[in-house]
Amino acid sequence: MANLIKILNSHQTDKQFVRFCLIGILNTAVDLSFYYIFTRHLGFVGELIFIAKGISFIIATFNSFLFNRFWTFKKEGGFLWKELFTFYTVIGSGIFINIGVHFLDVNFFGINDLASSIVSAGFTAVWGFVLAKYIVFK
Repeated sequence: MANLIKILNSHQTDKQFVRFCLIGILNTAVDLSFYYIFTRHLGFVGELIFIAKGISFIIATFNSFLFNRFWTFKKEGGFLWKELFTFYTVIGSGIFINIGVHFLDVNFFGINDLASSIVSAGFTAVWGFVLAKYIVFK
């Protein structure tokens, strides 16, 4: 445990976490931009908005995978499908952290639901970073 704390407090880890968060912000913009294009310009309306959201999410998270792999964690070597699968597993697991923190904040700590969304996003970012650093892009 002491070794993990030492690693997480390193300058390299700080730099990687900042990059990870910047990519998260970029990917939010990518997600919203593609969703906007699909729903406002390409006719994804009604029930199709959910398909648009799915496609925009996949584009944004694949963007996240590439930027984190090559820029944040400086991973070299050929593209690995296993790595991509592991990345999407981490992304998928993050929803449980996000919803769990949100549930606890609202129901047990009395935090406003919108404020809790920010708090839960923070927990999810840390969760995603640690798993990306030590499992996906190790």
